[in-house]
Amino acid sequence: MRFFLCVLFLSGLAWGQMRIIPHVTSPNGGFTTQVMLTNGSDVAKQITVSAFDGMGEAIRPVEMLVPGRASTVFNPADVFETQPAHLELPNDTNVQVAVAYTDAAGTASPAHVPATEQTASRWRIFPGRWSDVIDGIALVNLSGKAISVDVRQRASGGASLSVQTVLMDVPDKGKGLLLLENFFSEMEGAFFDVEADGPVALTALRFSRGCPYFWQSAALPLPDSGEPHPLIGKIANLQNKGNYGVSGSAEVLDEQTIMLRNFNYNGGGILVQIYAGMDGAYGNGFAISGDLISSTPYVNETMTLKIPAGHSLDEINGLSVWCVAVGADFGSGTFQ
Repeated sequence: MRFFLCVLFLSGLAWGQMRIIPHVTSPNGGFTTQVMLTNGSDVAKQITVSAFDGMGEAIRPVEMLVPGRASTVFNPADVFETQPAHLELPNDTNVQVAVAYTDAAGTASPAHVPATEQTASRWRIFPGRWSDVIDGIALVNLSGKAISVDVRQRASGGASLSVQTVLMDVPDKGKGLLLLENFFSEMEGAFFDVEADGPVALTALRFSRGCPYFWQSAALPLPDSGEPHPLIGKIANLQNKGNYGVSGSAEVLDEQTIMLRNFNYNGGGILVQIYAGMDGAYGNGFAISGDLISSTPYVNETMTLKIPAGHSLDEINGLSVWCVAVGADFGSGTFQ
């Protein structure tokens, strides 16, 4: 964990004609950071390097001179008045930017990571074998607002297995770090989608267990779908099962909201909730309501139901009035 927090680097974004070095290591964190500016032209270049702390607050910038056909290398901890968390540099096509991270003891090879020019609100990550490696993610919020970030684990065929909110209230230009194994169990063939509330720059780094060696792994930006979830607008008509008088219609309004209208239930069960699930397997689903009041009839009620944090519409195609106490479906319907 210590190595991850000390060395994470985030690839740059061509954002407002700027490139970003989103992670700078702490001076006493066990690693050193060297920024390398390489001038491919014959003319010396004066580069303004802007710096920010971990919450996105600006630090006084510095000017770096890069001679023609030469490189300038510096440790950010040596040139800024306050320790920076990440940096911004102009997107000058003649000046290339890279970072080298080296363990302070000099026992492992440095990792050289070039700045990139990509941002997306959705990214795909392919994990390694967790008995051998640790998979980590670093990201910087470039949306202009505070955001939350979810990570979704998908089966090899793309089905959603689990989703976790991994970061909340990341400020604009703020940085987030996480280890996938802290949120998910390893599954053969599974991969991960990072889903942010706005555009982020992201890098994935893989760490060898037991030694301070790491490398950059693939992080693929995904296009925003631009299309609503296919369940939005679909309706499930509840069909009674047994002697519970269940009826009503449920409509998916958006990614988090289901409206249940004209809902009827005679209140004849104990520990009964509205459950959402897939293909009628409601025992494997999740509650989207609190306990329905026992012995109290519901007559043409309207209820606003919310998909809870950590779940999504990808996991459901129907609803049930579900008796948790005995695992019984009192009435259910499939969205169509």
